[in-house]
Amino acid sequence: MTDQVSKMEGMTPNSQMGLFGYLIAAGVGFLLIPISPFLLALWLLTDLGGSQNEYAA
Repeated sequence: MTDQVSKMEGMTPNSQMGLFGYLIAAGVGFLLIPISPFLLALWLLTDLGGSQNEYAA
């Protein structure tokens, strides 16, 4: 049993929360820009310098 006072009208879009989500995603993306060269270098090192057998323990 819920403590809801009004009748539930189903799923409705919440534009304020959608905008907040986009702002958070933009902030995370903006923070990842300075880190991206290091992530690219790490990916290249692991891709090019990895072992011959991918499934080796």
